Amino acid sequence: MVGGNIRGATHEQLVRSLAEQPTMLALANALSEQQLEAISEYLQQLGEIPLVRLHLGEHHWQQPQLEAGEWVKFVVYSADLQPQELDLSALGLESVSVRARAEHSFMWQAEQGEFAIAQYLLTVLMSENKPK
Repeated sequence: MVGGNIRGATHEQLVRSLAEQPTMLALANALSEQQLEAISEYLQQLGEIPLVRLHLGEHHWQQPQLEAGEWVKFVVYSADLQPQELDLSALGLESVSVRARAEHSFMWQAEQGEFAIAQYLLTVLMSENKPK
């Protein structure tokens, strides 16, 4: 991830990250104010989508509370030096290959239940606000 996780960042936070994060300095002078506004709007939208992070090889799993029906952004990182194959059939998706020391991301519309992915268990609750 370039410059840290800035999902949900405000315009001011984006500008500060561009000025302070070494990996983002090259963009600081390359973006117009209109482009910065568009990126800020996009980051705000990203902040509204739950993020599930799975680190293969590091045994790290980050899962917010998920509710059935909402869209979820999955980010899978392989800390291994070899590509990893991840079986996503529990989610109704095809397997994905994650390159060595790289990330793979995808969107998934959550369904109620518990889903085994690698050695982790993903739990999705039924929302009282969404149709059953």
